[in-house]
Amino acid sequence: MVAEVDIAAVAGTTVVVATTAAVATTEVAATTEVAADIIKVLGSHNIKNRAGPPPFNVRFLSHCCTVGAPSLRFWTGAVSSPVATRANRRWSIDFVSDCVSTGRVIRMLTVVDDCTRECPAIEVDTSLGGLRRLLDRIASERGLPEAIVLDNGPEFRGRALAAWSEERGVRLEFIQPGKPSQNAFAESFNGRLRDECLNANWFTSLSDARRKIEDWRQDYNQQRPHSSLNYLPPAEFARQQSELRA
Repeated sequence: MVAEVDIAAVAGTTVVVATTAAVATTEVAATTEVAADIIKVLGSHNIKNRAGPPPFNVRFLSHCCTVGAPSLRFWTGAVSSPVATRANRRWSIDFVSDCVSTGRVIRMLTVVDDCTRECPAIEVDTSLGGLRRLLDRIASERGLPEAIVLDNGPEFRGRALAAWSEERGVRLEFIQPGKPSQNAFAESFNGRLRDECLNANWFTSLSDARRKIEDWRQDYNQQRPHSSLNYLPPAEFARQQSELRA
């Protein structure tokens, strides 16, 4: 059914398959028997324990399906799209972790506008489970983007976010596994957040962290010159872009 398959991996009852064809991601109908055949072939090698070289070039990819599901999703590489040329066309999101003085871990979800470099929000909590609510809250203020760039973390690969994107008509652009540079806007922003805020402050509590991180976010948007924006702050650059399009 598939002419060339060079990547396959099995983890429990989960099967991941990819082709080498340089085309957009496609879904190919597959039966349970096909999935079972893949498992049978891989059964001769202990992938879980990585005992010796695997029989395939094994990678764990972003799209997978459970054995017995009606289709297998074939992954062909990183999703590419045109550069964002207007505000709110595409967002990049990612997670950052730190801790407060008691040692308690806190997590931050950062959101960046790829065109204006604005940061609409940094959600700070000990655990972040309300991703859809946060995105809806930002969308209520700015409108929905056409696409969101994100990595393959378990928080992003769940059915809840997939359903949200389907309902809202927002395309999810997953980067290639192991290639964080493909989420460059989020990575660059998170580096600044780490250097200028997280490493420069001592957080005594969750509320203290939220206050200081929000103060830094406001300063970043309103005051901090950005070299790629002709040394304008992101908010000022966004305002000028809006006036030019008016």
